[in-house]
Amino acid sequence: MKATINPIGLYATPENMDALMANMENFSGAEKGAFSIGMGLTWNYLASQVNEDEPEEEGVSVTMIFGEQATRLYDEGETSRSKLEEVGSIETYTFSTPEDMQQAMQLHCDGDGWGNAMQVDGDLEE
Repeated sequence: MKATINPIGLYATPENMDALMANMENFSGAEKGAFSIGMGLTWNYLASQVNEDEPEEEGVSVTMIFGEQATRLYDEGETSRSKLEEVGSIETYTFSTPEDMQQAMQLHCDGDGWGNAMQVDGDLEE
């Protein structure tokens, strides 16, 4: 659900951040400090309300099969997750961007001691 925030008619609505900051110059000393704190608290509250309902990006996922027997079976056409997990390990990793995924694939440090690993193309059967 999208957040709806209505303005308070008692106060002016600055056109942009520069106008808001210029308004702060009307104050001095403790008043200026209080204005700055109030502005920062209000900004963070509004950001939390507006950003609350933004859908998170799904990212890019890759499923990996680890283990010599499991990778051989998958390479020979086996797609049953349970059968592959009997002889190996299956892990799915999600990355923010395709570039992040590629970098992780190059590093490929999460082999967890398995001799072989293989990227899964498509979905495994349950």
